[in-house]
Amino acid sequence: MQLQTERLILRSFREEDVDVMAQLFANPDFMRFSLGVFTERKQTIAFIEKVMGWDRAGIPSQFAVIPRDEDTIIGYCGFFYHPEHGIEDIEIGYRLHPNLLEPRPHH
Repeated sequence: MQLQTERLILRSFREEDVDVMAQLFANPDFMRFSLGVFTERKQTIAFIEKVMGWDRAGIPSQFAVIPRDEDTIIGYCGFFYHPEHGIEDIEIGYRLHPNLLEPRPHH
């Protein structure tokens, strides 16, 4: 799935996103409001496999966030599925590379 805004492309994750996402997940600033950085590549692979599985199952999921004028992922946004304690809960959130949150001039 892919959505577009004036400035962003939001698309489903792909297996080839592992390298870029591994760099983001290893960045302490990117992971500041989480349980900590991912120190192993297999953690990133597990994340991407999980959200791709949700996509295949038709469960609301995460989107890779890519600026329209660039070709690299700067984060993710969307829905996070929490099937815990017998309660199916969906949370909305985002995580963006902190150095890329500066306002950009419009062309």
